[in-house]
Amino acid sequence: MSGSDYTSLNQTLVFNSGSQQMCVDIGILDDSVTEQTEVFSISLESVSGEGIFNQSAMVSILDDDIVFEFTNIPFTGVYILSESFGFGEICVGTMGILSREVIVTLNTSDVTATSPDDYTSTTVDLVFSMSTTQICINIALVEDLTVESVEEFSVRLSSSDLAVSFAMEEAQVFISDATTFVLGFMPVDYRVQESSGSVEVCVAQTSSPPVQFARDVPLLFNTFNGMASAPMDFTAVVNEMVDFPSTSCLTITIIDDGVVEPDESFTVAVTSNDPAVILGDDVATVTIADVEAPIGIEFPLYEVGEADGFQEVCVVANGALSQDVQVVLRSQDISANAGPNGDYVAVESFLTLMAGSSPRACVNVGITSDLADEINERFRINMAVVGSLWPTFRTTTEVVINDDDVVQVGFDPQEYTATEGLDDTVRVCVSLDRPLQRDGVMVQVSTADGSAQDAVDYISTTQTLVFNSGDLEMCVDIVIVDDDLSEQPETFSINLQSLSGEPLSNSMAGVTILSNDEG
Repeated sequence: MSGSDYTSLNQTLVFNSGSQQMCVDIGILDDSVTEQTEVFSISLESVSGEGIFNQSAMVSILDDDIVFEFTNIPFTGVYILSESFGFGEICVGTMGILSREVIVTLNTSDVTATSPDDYTSTTVDLVFSMSTTQICINIALVEDLTVESVEEFSVRLSSSDLAVSFAMEEAQVFISDATTFVLGFMPVDYRVQESSGSVEVCVAQTSSPPVQFARDVPLLFNTFNGMASAPMDFTAVVNEMVDFPSTSCLTITIIDDGVVEPDESFTVAVTSNDPAVILGDDVATVTIADVEAPIGIEFPLYEVGEADGFQEVCVVANGALSQDVQVVLRSQDISANAGPNGDYVAVESFLTLMAGSSPRACVNVGITSDLADEINERFRINMAVVGSLWPTFRTTTEVVINDDDVVQVGFDPQEYTATEGLDDTVRVCVSLDRPLQRDGVMVQVSTADGSAQDAVDYISTTQTLVFNSGDLEMCVDIVIVDDDLSEQPETFSINLQSLSGEPLSNSMAGVTILSNDEG
């Protein structure tokens, strides 16, 4: 309308010789009303009677008062959100009054934050009616278990409507990390030999479930004197920074002063200003043990007779000790068995080596004596230091029990009688004087003529007898020859020889052959 949208015009144009075109300027009025495109017309009328080929023209006025902006932005062009919120609200509004429907498109784009890991990408058309001044949408944020830096994505506004403009076309959204984790020393107690030169103290996350790390977390370490003090016993650490988890341990120098002294300790503390860190065990104790003589079992092997009744096993230190040290000795079966009916008495003995020079502590291990002839048997004694990391040089030994119950072998009985014609054979037996719990006792039985002759009165034989575990007696049968002669009683002997070294008790037996023929 004239007066509100443009300035009306009534003007005479005079074309003179040589003129082909003349122009007029029509004033367009700029108002602050958001409105549709408006049109007015311009008409021509010939004053001097000439013909007109285009008598009218139309002028369209495009409204440029449709301006949109981010309406809930707390800072210029920047949203700051926490991933723990779950979503971020983005609001868009018009700066004027709409006289028609307008569509604005909102679109997100990755920067350092990526969809779908950090947020949900969004493209949406916002439809503004004449009564709508603001539309808000929620963009989902992803809360993960990853410690990470602040991440960013952008939100951009656009419109195909040529009348639309934007006070701010793009805003930046920053997502702050909400992930926290518990961190502490692991372990909290350290023991180190003074001669080692250093100790490594370490921290670890103790969160459950554990978190992941997309960035390092700065930690500060400091040492504090106790009975051990810097710089005499260790090198102090003051505000030393470590980037966790790329580095999780700190090395502290230990000073060897050459003085024999009791254990000394100092503490190490960890701190952090990073909001992701929740401190758990934030103080660790380091105990410095003096350069001590190692402790061990005195001998690598002990041998004891079954009849001795016990074996003394001792623990010694290879030098002076600065403090009392307790050890425990425990027995362990190998081929010998512990128990009431076994070969030895099991031990679990706690011994104390006293501070001073050449300490020694011993325990007697009971040995059980039996009457069985058996192989030598053995058991093990293991040593462990109680409650400390004291150096050791020999933590195990073996005890061999030598069997002193040697079996004796002999004929039993020693005299045998056989009658021709009544006894086809005579059985001669060899016996052991005690139970055998091993294999391989070998003896040889052989006959020898006396007044009785081989092949005439009996059949000679030579046999090897092998006694194994559980055997007590073995016998041989000797054939008796029945002749037709009337004769006096005749004899032959049987000899016993040990092939495996056992002693013989009755090494000879005799056989008397009685005749059954009357003369």
